[in-house]
Amino acid sequence: MPIYFNDHTKEFHLQGKGVSYILTILRNNQLGHLYYGKKIRQRESFSHLLKVQARAGEACVYEGDLEFSLDIIKQEFPSYGTSDFREPAFQIRQENGSRITNFEYKDHKIFKGKPTLENLPATYVESDDEATTLEISLFDDLIQAEMILQYSIYENLDVITRMRLKKS
Repeated sequence: MPIYFNDHTKEFHLQGKGVSYILTILRNNQLGHLYYGKKIRQRESFSHLLKVQARAGEACVYEGDLEFSLDIIKQEFPSYGTSDFREPAFQIRQENGSRITNFEYKDHKIFKGKPTLENLPATYVESDDEATTLEISLFDDLIQAEMILQYSIYENLDVITRMRLKKS
């Protein structure tokens, strides 16, 4: 199977012909990005790839923990207003004018094949055995919105596709 999920370490490993893409569910329940590059073997944990360190002047998520700062951790889908001062992947302007969101991991599913896109140019498969898809659901309790991230990995190619769907 080209997509592995380790329930204990909360890590996803997408593995194609010669490529690996690794994500993790961070301790604040957001998605972290661990690795993208040359194919590496599946192993028990990739936690050594999560780079954290204490730095002066960083905003930290947890009181007393000077290492867990979203401003230096590589996030998979960073949002605005979460102590990360880099450019967010998206912004949702709410009725009150706020753009602060907190999309957290809700659940995921892994299935054979690749979903099709309507009215857009897209990659596709002729048989479900050609690709496997990971669908991760993120939810923001305050604004009651769901965001779905889809990752499809092709079995015999070095191709990974990503797509974001927003549900309200």
